[in-house]
Amino acid sequence: MNTVTRHRLNELEKNGTPIKAGVIGAGFFGCSTIGQASRTSGIRISMIADISREKAVRGFVKFARRKPREIVEVKDADTANHYIEKGAPVITTNSEVLIQSNVDVILESTGNPEIAAKHAYNAINNSKNIVMATVEAECVVGPLLSKMAKEKGVVYSQAYGDQPALICELYDWAVTNGFRVVAAGEGTAARLEWRHGTPADALQRFGFSQEEIVRLKLNPKMYNSFIDTTKCAVEMVAVCNATGLKPDVRGMHFPLGSVKDVPRLLSLKKDGGILDNEGIVDVITRVKLNGKRIRNDIRWGIFVVVTSESRDVKGLFKTYEAPRGGRGKNALVYRPYHWAGLEATTSLIHAALYKEPTGAPLPSKPSAEVLAAAKKTLNPGDTLDGGGGYTLYGVAERAEVAKKENCLPLGLAENIKVVKRIPPDGILTYEDVELNEDSFLLKLRRMQDKTF
Repeated sequence: MNTVTRHRLNELEKNGTPIKAGVIGAGFFGCSTIGQASRTSGIRISMIADISREKAVRGFVKFARRKPREIVEVKDADTANHYIEKGAPVITTNSEVLIQSNVDVILESTGNPEIAAKHAYNAINNSKNIVMATVEAECVVGPLLSKMAKEKGVVYSQAYGDQPALICELYDWAVTNGFRVVAAGEGTAARLEWRHGTPADALQRFGFSQEEIVRLKLNPKMYNSFIDTTKCAVEMVAVCNATGLKPDVRGMHFPLGSVKDVPRLLSLKKDGGILDNEGIVDVITRVKLNGKRIRNDIRWGIFVVVTSESRDVKGLFKTYEAPRGGRGKNALVYRPYHWAGLEATTSLIHAALYKEPTGAPLPSKPSAEVLAAAKKTLNPGDTLDGGGGYTLYGVAERAEVAKKENCLPLGLAENIKVVKRIPPDGILTYEDVELNEDSFLLKLRRMQDKTF
């Protein structure tokens, strides 16, 4: 956010013409954004859509600090527009009403890839700018949605504050300043050895107390996806498809390391690192096999490892005391934290004011895919429950390999049945399952495959 933007937002506030934003999905991410936007000049959360009326009301009352008596519930776009113009907080249980309303930009934060893809598709066709916090949908059909948005003259954007958008920002910074990106990635508390973990004890393994689990009403499947490596695969594939980077190996390396270890590890093997290729994504874990943390970890951080052909530049890496690796040729640039949900207002503002995304898939053939891998032996008739569940975990792979092997994208592997026996850690293909032909996400994926 620059000074010019701040001045423009202050002008909008002063003139009584703030950006009108809508939020679909009043969960953790959506409500965090609602709260921060309510503290920002020049933008208003005008409307919230959630299948739960209570959650939508809570979003305005608890997070936007609006009084319950101010809130208006609507069932059609015309009524919504009437109250939006009056500045009233508007809610609906029908997301299509919000999409058809006069909001300037929409945050999609349902977390459900099937529903999110439909929301994004309909928003774009209604000439609405859309910020997608549901990365799981983007990994399946993001390139298509990005292409559609470009053709419609609207913005499809990743959500700032989530890792993919922040990594893309660092990547753009590096390339714009003449550096070559050796690797890009994030920190994590996951390990490859924990891929078979299930939601049964995920919250406890994540570190929550029983009191917190009850009070916060946490989603064990979602938190399991954070530590069974699925979420890392999803986020890194989103980065790949926005930058052209690729996984170095199937599933990535997941090395253990502190901040200073990152550029040493993520260098080519010939330079003392673990990589076969440059221009890759990977994830650095902070936990030993016994679950204990190392010091000076990069758990909440995002990073790029850069290099240069210039001897002078490499000398300056040392002068500026950057963490270095690759026999001194590579340097780490990182941000030590990301605040998911608390920074997404930046995306809403950039989409509405500048018609620019804060990270977006390239509107072309995908660079990488998230594959579906079996957590246990799967037998014909078993129902798949998607990433983070009891049956599958996600694996990042190069798109050309996934296509050659006819691999099933993880986002399509939910509430469908297996038709062949799959061994533990086996990668599922399209032939291994009975697809849900009613799935909107599947229809879009087929459209994407035909388009590119």
